Amino acid sequence: MDTIKKKCGPRKSADSETAGGGSDAPEISASLRDVLYRSLLENSIDAVYLLSEEGRVLDVNRVACAMTGYSREELLGLTIDDLDPNYPSKGFVEFWNAKPEGATVLFESLHRRKDGTLVPVEVNGIFTKVQGRKFLFGVARDISERKRAERTLRESETKYRTLVDILPVGVTITDANGKILETNRMSERILGLSREDHTQRRIDGTEWRIVRADGSPMPPEEYASTRALREGRLVEGVEMGIPMGGEEITWLTVNAAPVPLEVYGVAVAYSDVSASRRSEEHIRSLLREKEILLKETHHRVKNNLQTILSLLVLQMDEVSDPESLARLRDLSGRVRSMLVLYNKLYDSGDFGRLDLREYLPHLVREILEIFPSIPPVRMETDVEEIVLDARTLSSLGIILNEWITNSMKYAFAGLSERVIRVSARMESPRVVCSYEDNGPGFPEETGGPGNGGFGMRLIGLLAEQMGGDCRREGARWTLRFPADTSDGRKAAPPT
Repeated sequence: MDTIKKKCGPRKSADSETAGGGSDAPEISASLRDVLYRSLLENSIDAVYLLSEEGRVLDVNRVACAMTGYSREELLGLTIDDLDPNYPSKGFVEFWNAKPEGATVLFESLHRRKDGTLVPVEVNGIFTKVQGRKFLFGVARDISERKRAERTLRESETKYRTLVDILPVGVTITDANGKILETNRMSERILGLSREDHTQRRIDGTEWRIVRADGSPMPPEEYASTRALREGRLVEGVEMGIPMGGEEITWLTVNAAPVPLEVYGVAVAYSDVSASRRSEEHIRSLLREKEILLKETHHRVKNNLQTILSLLVLQMDEVSDPESLARLRDLSGRVRSMLVLYNKLYDSGDFGRLDLREYLPHLVREILEIFPSIPPVRMETDVEEIVLDARTLSSLGIILNEWITNSMKYAFAGLSERVIRVSARMESPRVVCSYEDNGPGFPEETGGPGNGGFGMRLIGLLAEQMGGDCRREGARWTLRFPADTSDGRKAAPPT
């Protein structure tokens, strides 16, 4: 080894050698060179090998021993065949002969440990020649962690590419200038462009010919992608259309966001909503037809109720018997309550639901007109904004008609002031409707509508159909029923 160590020692200048003059630098003794060599060898963080031309290990450091699991004595008896499966003796000789003195090498390989396992290494070596003999001085670095990181990166890239390719939305990624770098399979399918065609375009290119939802041209500065790139923020829900030839337009809903990585610009995700858009238009068309039919049906029902009411009024003019007249008046009141409801539903345009504030006060006035009264009856209402379905309102209207009819018949005899009070409020999960007049009330202190005439029985039946109950205390009636409407929706204030 002394010859190798001397080779690495201080070199004398040509002048000093020819002139016999000495150098100012102190001469390093052989023993000091040996100490320096061994110190460099043993303090290296990588494995160090000295190989002969036969591929035999001549010297190693402690890191080489630790990495391979051999002792120094064991390693010095091995050849390249024992350590590196990629370089058997024959291949090593060819490798050796191809390298002149001073040549350097850098390559990756595998070193076999004593237990037979392999460790990936990066070898950095130099060929040197001393006294006619060539040696390879090599440094081997354990790159297991690097290989694991590279494998993890490859796996991550594979997972990323697989995930992006199976997404049910188109995905495009650009550089910082808006040039398209990557795209996925769904993007090719939606836009009818190959990946190569995509990467020849920019996100703001004029070849896109984007249109707005109303069909007018959309300038590039309105694109979700260009806005995200320009504003540096997430842009969501931009609807745009891409003409595909003829009158066909592919409609997209687009989200875009900046990619916080060097070189990259924005990531764009878009869904083809053309089918949904066509379905929505078809549904709107069907709803318009249904609305027209429903409006016509309600109009006919309203006209029929008006005809029935007119016939009842004409019949009342022909009847002189008080009992018959009272029965006709009761019947006309019930018909009138339904007619008021249909009029309100027809005028509101929503044929299924109506606000109580729009219905009850008007209904009370209509019913009072059936009973001319001197002095007139004063109406007091306190009705909250509660939206109910038509079926519930119809039952409630008939019940209110029975209450008012009963008051007009029996409550106000001999009274100079006549008052009725109607209220409705929400006491979740129930609606509470109250009615009272300023008359003396019924003889019973309390009671329900189950007994008595037809009107009282009708109140009980309708309250039961509404899933509620109706109670009377003196001249005050209270009806409670679930806030859930018959179509399954909650009673609520109008929006």
